[in-house]
Amino acid sequence: MTSLFLALLSWLLIELDQGAAADLVIELSQTHKAKPDLTNLVFGTVFSDHMLTIEWTNAGGWHKPHIKSLHLACSAMHYAVQLFEGMKAYRGADDKVCLFRPMLNMNRMAKSAERASLLVRTHTGCGTEQTSLLFKGAEYFRKALYIRAWRGGTGDCTMGGNYGASIYAQHEAVDYGCQQVLWLYGDDHQITEVGTMNMITFSVMANEIRDNTFEALATPPLDGIILPGMMRQSILELTRKWGEFKVCERYLTMADLCCALKEGRVKEKFGSGTACVVSPVGCILYQGENLHIPCQEDFPQLASRLMKELTDVQVRWSQTSMQRLFHVGSTSFHSTRVCPVRHV
Repeated sequence: MTSLFLALLSWLLIELDQGAAADLVIELSQTHKAKPDLTNLVFGTVFSDHMLTIEWTNAGGWHKPHIKSLHLACSAMHYAVQLFEGMKAYRGADDKVCLFRPMLNMNRMAKSAERASLLVRTHTGCGTEQTSLLFKGAEYFRKALYIRAWRGGTGDCTMGGNYGASIYAQHEAVDYGCQQVLWLYGDDHQITEVGTMNMITFSVMANEIRDNTFEALATPPLDGIILPGMMRQSILELTRKWGEFKVCERYLTMADLCCALKEGRVKEKFGSGTACVVSPVGCILYQGENLHIPCQEDFPQLASRLMKELTDVQVRWSQTSMQRLFHVGSTSFHSTRVCPVRHV
């Protein structure tokens, strides 16, 4: 873990400034984490003892790099899961320091902490335990009380505030026996994202002109509401390269999904993201009704195939599909060749 950190650091310093290494300031942690079992590494659970920080200004450019002890899982840095409270202390006529109605501040802080889900944690991650990503056919909860993104907002950006505000709805979803939240948009309940993942549907669609049907993989278009996920793009490029079925970006409402389920046209539904790659959906709790999505005993056929292809690229360097975007330790870049809460 230390050698990897130093390799990344050396590359970064070379890229920034050949002379930056000489200015490096190191503040080592007084306590060190135990070395993890390299044969049993779990994504998002192993962190370095240190973090590299480098300030940049318009006048001076890059300043001295610092290595300091800072927990990389701090949710305040990643997802803006934090709060603040403003309160003043006064020196009275009797020369004693006093506070003005401090319990009002405390009550407001407690309310803010509850909304931001600043609870006592049993693990150092954001949201629910990662094992929820391993559940076969996860259940998804469609809630109409919270907003994740809106037109003109920042839903298409990886900004911490987009995620911090959504964690409370996630906790409510768990109370309903679901693992994630399905985010909807508008009065027609357009399906947008699931948790922090892009949503993808594989189904049979009707061709009204030719009076026949065809298989299609569809996901919502990038209209400012949807985050342009790396896995989303990779799946679209990869399936288009296969040329086995139609691949499109189009809006899908809950009414469309209910109709397709009733007619038996839905084959698979899954989320895609960096952490899970693909995560099948087995059930959606919508308006008090459980909508069951076709889901085989193990991974659905298409989701399983995508999982294998994409992880082959990531782990086994499959030369027949796509290249890694960037090689750590070099300066060569490669172009890729592959390849519900309502928003109101």
